[in-house]
Amino acid sequence: MHKAQGAIQYLLMAGGAIIVAVILITLISGISKSGAHDTNNSAEKLSEIIKDSKCQNLNDCPRDLNTGNGIDFGALEYSFSPEIFRPSMNLRPLSKDSAQLYLTKFSNHDFVRMSSIGFQLRASDCFEGCANSFKANLQTYLKDKVKGIDIENPAWGQIHNKIIFDFWGNPAWLQNAQGKPDPEKWKPVAREIAAQLKDVTAVEIYLEVWNEPDLGEFWSGTTQEYLAIYKAIAEEIKSANPKAKVGGAAVNQWFNKLPGSGNALNIELIKYAKENNVPLDFVSWHFYRTPDQAKGPVEAYEAEINSAGFQKKPELIITEWNGWSTEARKYVPAMSSLIATDYFEFAQAGIDGQIFYNWEDDTSLNDPSNRYYGLLTRQGEETGDLRPTYYAHAMFDALAEKSSAIALTKKDSLLMIIGKPKTGNCAPAIMWEPNFDSASPGFSAKKDYTISFGGAETITAQDAVSVKSEFKEKSVQAAQNTLSFSLEANEVLGLEICTQ
Repeated sequence: MHKAQGAIQYLLMAGGAIIVAVILITLISGISKSGAHDTNNSAEKLSEIIKDSKCQNLNDCPRDLNTGNGIDFGALEYSFSPEIFRPSMNLRPLSKDSAQLYLTKFSNHDFVRMSSIGFQLRASDCFEGCANSFKANLQTYLKDKVKGIDIENPAWGQIHNKIIFDFWGNPAWLQNAQGKPDPEKWKPVAREIAAQLKDVTAVEIYLEVWNEPDLGEFWSGTTQEYLAIYKAIAEEIKSANPKAKVGGAAVNQWFNKLPGSGNALNIELIKYAKENNVPLDFVSWHFYRTPDQAKGPVEAYEAEINSAGFQKKPELIITEWNGWSTEARKYVPAMSSLIATDYFEFAQAGIDGQIFYNWEDDTSLNDPSNRYYGLLTRQGEETGDLRPTYYAHAMFDALAEKSSAIALTKKDSLLMIIGKPKTGNCAPAIMWEPNFDSASPGFSAKKDYTISFGGAETITAQDAVSVKSEFKEKSVQAAQNTLSFSLEANEVLGLEICTQ
């Protein structure tokens, strides 16, 4: 086993009562070592003073918790579920070892999104009664267990909570006389998909109507035409499989509009579903932006949901996210930091679910059209290598697995995510300083950090690792109740902080 891979398996794996009531952080520019700092505070352990109230605004809460030049962690709220930090993935196994690696590299994915039903639909010549029918192809596809992945097996549910199938397309057999998707022809397709998935009990089933209809590559109709297709599909799904959840519209950008409407498509969908009593269990969109741009869509969603008067809010799910451009994804030094910052911002914004795109590259690594989406590279049918960005997701997998709740905070430009461990005497933590000020963010000069912990006579750091251009063990110095370390901008640090 590679040394770095061995380290990540132990990263953040111990748990325990949170040790701190007061953390004093001193940021020292330059490359000199920072000395240990003593504190006279004698606060209780966090595990003994955590409150039930929720800190609704991250930017306000840490400022309210500041005391002098430190941060009062005694009042920090562990108000975020670990599930939002789990590395959910878009999955379409293409190389021979991809599926097996996927099943073994993370402890729990929460969501997984698969587009394979849509591929079956677009490759078929009719619904039923021909040699290449969708009904038969779908049965064969599910019987083959999604290229070696058995979604009906209880073991699948042990590493997933939910599976989203998106489906879209306009093959000739689903068109009306004008060449547009025909709602009536879509009804038996939707009913068959829902019915064939009815016996799957290992995971919750989510069915997503279309993919990026705001882009001409996937949809050429109006808002009204999309809503008609959505209604036909959603009602048939619920008729055939009431437990399945249905939603959309999986737009590429939240605020994009279709012809025939002055509002964003997701806003029109929310309004239409409420006014016409059409099932809408979740609202989805894709996020290929800088992390700070997650807040606007959530605010727009909340405003429309409240205006429409939903008694039960549809879930808000980002069903694809990654770097904002091929160049950003290709530029490794910033990607791990971008991933960490997106997790931070999604939790802060109140997203119900997020799914990274993609587990594996869509094309071979040496293909000129490769867009560097995957955590795993490939060369045709041959499985390639794990990118350094995989290890950033692995940090969050370990954090979520060993935490009963999560706290977010920041001091100046240093972002911190701290877990409330389930057991043991070690607290998992992830820290980094993002830098996305330019199109190609990189690393800055090293900055030294000293963190002093009140409420503990002696602390230690273990299994410290970092990700930037590579994954490696990281040096963190402990002296009495103080930790010292250096980070470059966009370098992500993961470690365990333990009391003695």
